[in-house]
Amino acid sequence: MIFHDGNILHTGDIADPSRLSEDPSQGRLTFKGFFTSQRHTT
Repeated sequence: MIFHDGNILHTGDIADPSRLSEDPSQGRLTFKGFFTSQRHTT
């Protein structure tokens, strides 16, 4: 699982796109979600 600052633009880096498959049984499951949070100061 990867977390990063949502204010920073980001994108995937696919070195060899020819290896990607449209067959779901050969691919991977990716979920992208955006959540808002705040740090609590003590």
